Amino acid sequence: MASSCSAYPLTYRNLAPGLHPRIKILTDLSEPAQAWAVAAVDIEATDVRDLSKFLMDKYRIIVAGLVGGAPPNQVFDYQCLRVSPNIYTTTEEIDTFVTAMEDALNNGVPSIQASRGGATEEWYT
Repeated sequence: MASSCSAYPLTYRNLAPGLHPRIKILTDLSEPAQAWAVAAVDIEATDVRDLSKFLMDKYRIIVAGLVGGAPPNQVFDYQCLRVSPNIYTTTEEIDTFVTAMEDALNNGVPSIQASRGGATEEWYT
């Protein structure tokens, strides 16, 4: 079981460097024990609420879209996905998350924020 757990930080670290300049990992992964198996991830110029819905609808991945500037985070200016695998999350499921992020980056995600005001659905690319 220990080898399974040690694969998570390695896979998280592989998501960050060189994948794409628009993908940002806000969690310091240099010391995995300090991250508590939680990562804050963002694709620049993509609303994380839309990205969260896209991941759920297309890949059945549950993440939390966090947006700074709204209570209780009004003093922070950021947005990110809170990704928190658990002990039962397989490396294949984490690989699916990486694939889903690449899909969102390459093909865009539908904007539910724009369509709420009656506008047509837009895509972030």
